[in-house]
Amino acid sequence: MSKKNSYTDLMKKTVMDRQKHNMNYMQNLFIDMLLNEVLLSHSLEKINVRIDHALDTKDEALFQQLSSEKAKLTKRLGT
Repeated sequence: MSKKNSYTDLMKKTVMDRQKHNMNYMQNLFIDMLLNEVLLSHSLEKINVRIDHALDTKDEALFQQLSSEKAKLTKRLGT
C-alpha cells in the first residue's frame, strides 16, 4: 500500500518550503549587501591613498578628479 500524505501534511511542507526559500533569499541578500559594502569601502580607502599622494605632489587636477570619485563612492556607500 502506498503512503499518501494528508492535506495538512502537504500544506505544512509547502509552508516550510516557502519559509526555507525566504530564508535563503534573505541570506543571499545579506551576503550581497555585505560584499558590496566591503568592495566600496576598499575602493574608498584606495582613493584616499591616491588623494593623499596627489596632495603630497601638489597635483591639483588629479586631486579634483579623485575628490569627485570619492564623493560618488561615498554617496553609493551611504555615508
